[in-house]
Amino acid sequence: MSGPDEKAPGAVAADRALEIERTPIVGDGADVDKKFATLAAHLALKGFALHRLTCGGYLIARWDRTAYAPDLRSVSAFLDRTEGR
Repeated sequence: MSGPDEKAPGAVAADRALEIERTPIVGDGADVDKKFATLAAHLALKGFALHRLTCGGYLIARWDRTAYAPDLRSVSAFLDRTEGR
C-alpha cells in the first residue's frame, strides 16, 4: 500500500507532461544569450534592431516598423521571413 505522499502513476505522468510543456524551446542562461546575440547580429545586417523587453518577449524595430516576438523562436521565424527563406 502506498503512503499518503506518493502519487499514482497517472499523476506522475501528468506532472511529467506539464514539465515538458513548460520547458523553454531555447535553453537557459548562456544558450539564450548566445541565440539572442546571433539573431541580433543577423537582424542588424538586415537593418533591424532586437531588444529584450522587461515584461518578457522581444521587440524587433526598423525605422517606422516594429514587431513583437514572445520568444526567440518567433524572432527566428521573423528573420526567416525577412530573408525570404
